[in-house]
Amino acid sequence: MVIHLPASLRADPRAQSISIPAISVEGPENLLVCINGSGVNIDLYRKDFVDTRLAIDELVTGDRTNNLLVTGTTSDVLALLNSAGGLRVLAAIGKVAGKSIDFSFISVSEPTLEPTICSEALPGNVMTFNIKTLKIGLGMVKGTIPLKK
Repeated sequence: MVIHLPASLRADPRAQSISIPAISVEGPENLLVCINGSGVNIDLYRKDFVDTRLAIDELVTGDRTNNLLVTGTTSDVLALLNSAGGLRVLAAIGKVAGKSIDFSFISVSEPTLEPTICSEALPGNVMTFNIKTLKIGLGMVKGTIPLKK
């Protein structure tokens, strides 16, 4: 399995949400993706709504929680993960900078939302996505600017 997911992303230190760039997976026909957030909730598909009426509702559980499972054909899973600007990460408390998200990608013979399978991911198919802070100062600098007449 070949997985393309950045290891980290920088966010404004004041940001309470951030979108994860497109995720790509090559290899298996069917896929289970387990996403666990540390201090964050993950928003899939329609943003700011708990998606309870997806056309493939039985293939997603945990939208807008810190534990999201998505399963189905690899193309369907990627379509959902990358829809509407990608996964949105929302800080449960405070800001998103300094938080992390664990992704486990598991090849399955048929779609399943069984959470115990998440622990069976091969080490190379488990990734941690870190949200780092931008190196910007938030202090206000006051100075004089001479104006010419």
